[in-house]
Amino acid sequence: MVGFGSDSAETTLVLVHGFTLSSRAWYFQVEHLRQEEGLRILVPDLRGHGGSTTGQELSVDATARDLCSIIRECAPRGRLVLAGHSLGVMTILAALRSMPSEDRERIAGIALVNGAINTFASAGITSVLKSLPVKAMRWTGKQVPDRYRRLKRATDALVAPIIAMFVYHGALEQGESNDYDIVGYHTQEIIDTSMGTILGFLDDLVNHDETAAAPYLHGFPGVVMVGVDDNVTPASQTRAIAQVWGAAERAECPNAGHMLPVECPEKVNRELRRLVKAASSR
Repeated sequence: MVGFGSDSAETTLVLVHGFTLSSRAWYFQVEHLRQEEGLRILVPDLRGHGGSTTGQELSVDATARDLCSIIRECAPRGRLVLAGHSLGVMTILAALRSMPSEDRERIAGIALVNGAINTFASAGITSVLKSLPVKAMRWTGKQVPDRYRRLKRATDALVAPIIAMFVYHGALEQGESNDYDIVGYHTQEIIDTSMGTILGFLDDLVNHDETAAAPYLHGFPGVVMVGVDDNVTPASQTRAIAQVWGAAERAECPNAGHMLPVECPEKVNRELRRLVKAASSR
């Protein structure tokens, strides 16, 4: 886990990344906010991702328990602002349900980016996770893991054009992100994610539903964000979160897809700064 800012800061911003990514996914947000006075930033790697260990259980509930432990150990006092992207959204929702009430009461803002409150497989291209071929792949991968590790190595070269086609859109060619090889970065993140992590989380990505977390959002200020062209967790899923939340602002980014923190960093930065400023004034 990476931390920025003083341990005595009054507000801690916790940034939770998505599936097959790492803490590096929040690079633009950290660079934008790291000098904010009175703010500490925590950027953990979820289990099985980045520099973290895998652990025996790969699930949203497990990442939520990890997040609760990180908050308790690394930010035991002061206000909290939580921001999640994709799998990180599910992780935050599950953490809201399970964290001690004294920690929940310290939350002063929440940002949910490119996420879903119902199952990931209920809409978008992730609906293929429910198909028979993918079910067979998951089963075979558990029985013969070496075969699927070899398959992943053989297909890694195909990753870049696939994610460029389905994940990114015109907004990537605008603003600060245009100065970086974002598709190359994303490709390397996927290559660096083990087949064990990918297969381990797939079952949960199909079945995990966080609609039970909806009541825990009530009363918190926040924002839900999505790219209008998001094919992974479509805008309809983000609108569903906004509907059950009630108090959240909604931001839909045109010509953008599933990777808003790196596709439209300026817009994500602006929303996070707004939440941090509001939290600091409470």
